[in-house]
Amino acid sequence: MVDSWPAFRNDHVVKMLADEGIDVDFITIPPRSTSLIQPLDVYGFRMWKAFLCYIMGLVVRQSPIPFVLGQRANIILPQSLIHNQFSAPHYQPMWQHGWVKSGSIERQDQEHFDTPSEYSFNRDDFRIPCSRPNCPKLHFMRCGWCRKVLCFFCFFPKHFCTHVG
Repeated sequence: MVDSWPAFRNDHVVKMLADEGIDVDFITIPPRSTSLIQPLDVYGFRMWKAFLCYIMGLVVRQSPIPFVLGQRANIILPQSLIHNQFSAPHYQPMWQHGWVKSGSIERQDQEHFDTPSEYSFNRDDFRIPCSRPNCPKLHFMRCGWCRKVLCFFCFFPKHFCTHVG
């Protein structure tokens, strides 16, 4: 499934990139309908944006956090951390839901899942101390991989976890 951008219109070129022996079928999304049809636009990227806005909102409201939003590295870092978090098996049902909600696949047994904001920023966790030893700070978010509750300083910028908890 590809957008109707000019780069994707020549399916011969894109098929050349596929591994030998792999047959690729293309479905081209009509112009101006990507937000209604493309699975990641229908659901996944909306969650990504909400997650980013929540993090940035917390950074702005928490004055002692030394994080300058306008610096280039501080624009890229949250995107990288969100990609890492959303790659966790915990969020697989969320990505699958985008395919179901867009009508791309039919699935009767869609399992319930917490949105990333519900899981990572659960209000019940805010009084829980950071999981790192000897860290007295309180919860910033829960990791989608290891499920640990971490403060801002233990999560940003160094918690690129891939260990399922």
